[in-house]
Amino acid sequence: MRLEGPPPFAAGLWKQGFSSTGFTTDLRWRWRHVELRDGCLMWSSMSEAVSRASGSGEPAAGGRLDLRLTRCQIVKLDGATQFKVLPLFGHEWKGVPPEYSTRAFVFDARGSEASRYEWCRALHRHARFGRAVARERALRQVPAAAVQPVTFQEMMAACGVRADQAGSGMCTEACPVCLVDFDPASALARTPCGH
Repeated sequence: MRLEGPPPFAAGLWKQGFSSTGFTTDLRWRWRHVELRDGCLMWSSMSEAVSRASGSGEPAAGGRLDLRLTRCQIVKLDGATQFKVLPLFGHEWKGVPPEYSTRAFVFDARGSEASRYEWCRALHRHARFGRAVARERALRQVPAAAVQPVTFQEMMAACGVRADQAGSGMCTEACPVCLVDFDPASALARTPCGH
């Protein structure tokens, strides 16, 4: 089943980064074309964006975070225009060089065609879509005879507990097989024996 992704979202944004020459460790702000598409956050220099729009080829993107591969959080920073995207605690960006695997990517919507609110709303939509795609991928890799996909709400309902009462009924809050806490946002499955 192919999931329908949220609509693409793109505009100019300031992106905080390191000196391209490597001569300084100071963080610098650069104006970037930033796009959200199919659960991916991509940015490139404005000249690359113009080249792409003019049909003269598809230049290599300046950077890309695949929100389908890493659970992340979007945090509004002090002031009215800045926000950052970073992996959740205990997670690392996948598909980026190792030195960036835990990096917080900071953006500033000052002067952008879209506000910080609009960016954060679009990022949340694409991150939710990314988690849904990851769940689908995980469940596709498991033989149907071994386990059956189940939602967190279905699991709690089978125990006679409403999802908003999790932890107050007879269901445990940890998987009896791997002893990891249940996460309503992660893929869950039930074994033939009921675990």
